[in-house]
Amino acid sequence: MQKVIGKIRFLAFTLMVILVLFASCSGGAGAENATISINLVKGSLPDKSSVSPDQLRHVIELSGPTGIQTLTLSGSGTAKATVAPGLWRIDVEAYLGDELYAKGSATADVKAGRNTNVTVFMTVVWGGEAGGGIGTGGGGGNPAGSGPVSPGFTGSIVITASGGINGDEKSLSGSWIEGQTLTAAYSGPETPTGWIWYDDSAAVISSINTYTITAADRGKLYSVEADFGSTTIQLGFDIHPWVPLNSPAAFYSMILSGEYILTCDIPSPGITPNNMGPFTGKLDGNGKKIFININEGGQNSGLFASISLGSEIKNLILEGQVVTTMGGAATNYAGSVAGQNNGTIRNVISKVDVSISNNVTIAGTSENAGGIAGINTGTITNCFHDANITTIGSVEIVRAGGIVGFNDTGGNISYCLSMGDITSTNNSALTYDRFVGGIAGNHAGNSINNNVVTGGVLDIQSGFPSWSLGPIANGSPVPITNYHYDTITYTKSLANTDGTSVTPPTPESWWQGIWTSVWAGTTPTETRPWVWDGSRPKLWFE
Repeated sequence: MQKVIGKIRFLAFTLMVILVLFASCSGGAGAENATISINLVKGSLPDKSSVSPDQLRHVIELSGPTGIQTLTLSGSGTAKATVAPGLWRIDVEAYLGDELYAKGSATADVKAGRNTNVTVFMTVVWGGEAGGGIGTGGGGGNPAGSGPVSPGFTGSIVITASGGINGDEKSLSGSWIEGQTLTAAYSGPETPTGWIWYDDSAAVISSINTYTITAADRGKLYSVEADFGSTTIQLGFDIHPWVPLNSPAAFYSMILSGEYILTCDIPSPGITPNNMGPFTGKLDGNGKKIFININEGGQNSGLFASISLGSEIKNLILEGQVVTTMGGAATNYAGSVAGQNNGTIRNVISKVDVSISNNVTIAGTSENAGGIAGINTGTITNCFHDANITTIGSVEIVRAGGIVGFNDTGGNISYCLSMGDITSTNNSALTYDRFVGGIAGNHAGNSINNNVVTGGVLDIQSGFPSWSLGPIANGSPVPITNYHYDTITYTKSLANTDGTSVTPPTPESWWQGIWTSVWAGTTPTETRPWVWDGSRPKLWFE
């Protein structure tokens, strides 16, 4: 009996030792675990955002060594989770009601037994505010973004970027360029014992407080960490440098799927090449000017033949002409920026004359000419066209507009100003449908809101079996809202005046009243680009 009891005691002791060893190896009661704090405060959103984090519902997904965790946070504040040590990716979606307003991502290298604070910088994806980000400022390297105050600390991480480009507001996930140096600092009285920069594979890329952007950094998630001993504070962000275009040769030889920023004006090369398209990348004009002289017979004519879904052209000045002469069986689209736009065009000034002529009588074809694009199924916002549009056609349908010829299914046009003459002439009895509008010749798209047409002549020559002349647009599946037109000369009576005409567009208070979300006041930015020049709004880089 004594032997049996002894064996039982031995086995019990052995089992206890095994359990203790297992607990010590696996972390026991959580000794090896860590905490991660995701801060969602005012600094997480673009500084010009019209929405406060207090109004948003945040859905946070953590992906790391032990799988996926999902957290929610209503309003601003800090979401905290206990996690295993290692590299974690944080994805945040912020909802305004049921609509996705902003989203962002970051990475954090979480250390065992420590708390890691992470700020996720978000980009607004909702409506007219899309594309905003935390600004780097210009010139001397103004703050690009900062982490929030950590519990027990009084400061935050602040990053500055060297060599701002013409004072343009860039974003922490925006169009920085290769060669810029990012500098991290801590704003409080506490002194970090060290700095570490991580890439998205948790590799250390710098152990000092600066990092210089290289071509290899494109599209990667990064974080910078300030070490205070028992606590670290991290700031997560994207490094997304755009390739600088510093010469005409660089511009006209660029790969059309890339992401670029202009650093010089592009003079006319004589006859501008018109084989640039479809454009599937992104181009930040940086307030620079491109002179175009297109004179050819292509189906899609413009700086780019077409702009694809998901692509973007912004912050650009265009001058010159687009002349398209057709003699074959084709439907033609012509605009200063593109013949066809399926992506996003914003903050563009066009002083380009656009014309289409077809001297062959062809059934089943159309001409579509616009100051910005011939046809639009994407988004055009904050654009200004001040030049002439001309169509001369033998085709069945002709559409001509100050911003687009045809706003087709899915197309949105907002906060645009048109001031040029629009003339449509028929040279054949075949043409039976003609649409001329101050903003869009023909509207079958999603929306035309907050646009203004002033000055100029809307001219339909006689001889058309059927025509429509609208100060804003013709044919509206949904109401055309918040528009104004004045001092326009018409050659025929108006056929379409859908929407609500408003008070004349002077003085500044009128524009500020209806263009609230894009009105900058005295400090224009990329997301609030309009300022007053004494007689009309102008874009921030004019």
